[in-house]
Amino acid sequence: HPEAAPQRSALQRLKQQCEAQTTALNLHDVLENVAKLLRELCRVTQKQIDCARDATLFMHARDMLSQFQSTVVHGNTKSFFDRVMELDDMSSGQIEADKLIEMLEKALSSAGAETVARIGDRVAAATVLLERPVPYSNNLVLEPTSFAFLFSKETAMLLRSLEEVEGTAELYGLMDAMKQIVITKADEHTKLFEDSMCFEKYDEAKRAVQGYEQLSALLRLDIFKELPTKQFDVESVLRSHALCLAEAAAEQLDTLLAANDGSSDAVLQMVKPVLRMGKLRDGIGERASASIDPLLKEVLVKISNAFGPRGMGTLALGLRESGGVLGAGIVDAAGA
Repeated sequence: HPEAAPQRSALQRLKQQCEAQTTALNLHDVLENVAKLLRELCRVTQKQIDCARDATLFMHARDMLSQFQSTVVHGNTKSFFDRVMELDDMSSGQIEADKLIEMLEKALSSAGAETVARIGDRVAAATVLLERPVPYSNNLVLEPTSFAFLFSKETAMLLRSLEEVEGTAELYGLMDAMKQIVITKADEHTKLFEDSMCFEKYDEAKRAVQGYEQLSALLRLDIFKELPTKQFDVESVLRSHALCLAEAAAEQLDTLLAANDGSSDAVLQMVKPVLRMGKLRDGIGERASASIDPLLKEVLVKISNAFGPRGMGTLALGLRESGGVLGAGIVDAAGA
């Protein structure tokens, strides 16, 4: 029909317009989503890595950007970036893809070195903290969060992915050295505690306990659980030591009773063993009280039974004169 051709032509033009509008609309959405993705990848690669999750996201972002740069992914001859720029040209530079991609490529080239440097700074700061004299402060327990990140499997994977970056090999060495510091310090605290207790140097023993406890949160991290560190059982050592002091005092008392000597001089011979017991609590602090206080009370009761109220008065005087504040405290606690 003569009128059919113009109608078909009009319909064709309308169809083409609809297809063009649909293509333009889809291209607009695609480019907006691509721009959003690329900006997020850039943010992730530039963000400071503070935890294991950050490390994982950084690796994923870096790997994705590397794939976007590649011209051999999925058998294509053009990279993803090339195709994005072509699409952006079709939309008259809607997302300024060239600038965005240039920014991303710069971020990708510098991200590895910056990440290694940042982790290196954290290792250095953690090492300085570990190397401070004990106690690090009066009530400080080393915060394990930073150490947990540095010794995490995610950080290990991150560094493996950055092995080509200058400084990574040196960083491995610094981290191994930091682990060794933790192990060495833990063993040093254990030995200092054991030796100090043997020689009744309770101030040093207390310092050793503080040092070990400040490391204890780190020693609970997975990486240290299987490493060779000495067992540090403070309560067991305190109980054993307190029992030795109590037995020494009891033996002294038994010797005096065997000699049937009830003189003041005999009672005063109990001042030294009683003060030895009190010095344990005074030097170590409240932590030793549970071990020594019941045993000290038992010894004082035995002395009272052996020498009576007059003898306890003589002992109290001797404790005050010989032990000063410590002796007076023992007397007051015992009600002698």
